[in-house]
Amino acid sequence: MRYRGPVQGTKPAYALEDVVLHDVTIPKGAAVMPLLGAANHDPAVFENPEVFDITRFPNKHLGFGSGIHSCLGAPLARMETKIAITNLLARNPNLRLAVEPSELELVNAPMWHRYQSLPVVLG
Repeated sequence: MRYRGPVQGTKPAYALEDVVLHDVTIPKGAAVMPLLGAANHDPAVFENPEVFDITRFPNKHLGFGSGIHSCLGAPLARMETKIAITNLLARNPNLRLAVEPSELELVNAPMWHRYQSLPVVLG
């Protein structure tokens, strides 16, 4: 969810008053679109943010939101993912990509991150 989460941004929000953030004034009424993909790769928060590390701890990414905006379905999504991947690998211990990683094509969709296809060899 941190490294290549499917959702890269959120719906626009609008400043209810003038806000100064890092010496930049966001005027009242201005649209703001938080970019989760950029935040999840912030070197001020994540050491070596461009490195995929499944054991990263702590891993305070924004893939499921944060604080009062945390996704209520996050625990279910984590459980479903764990079950799905565990079963997929148990049934296909030799699962591998059918192409080189550099051949995977991203779909050009604003605020989303997904591949055109993910060809694999089961087994």
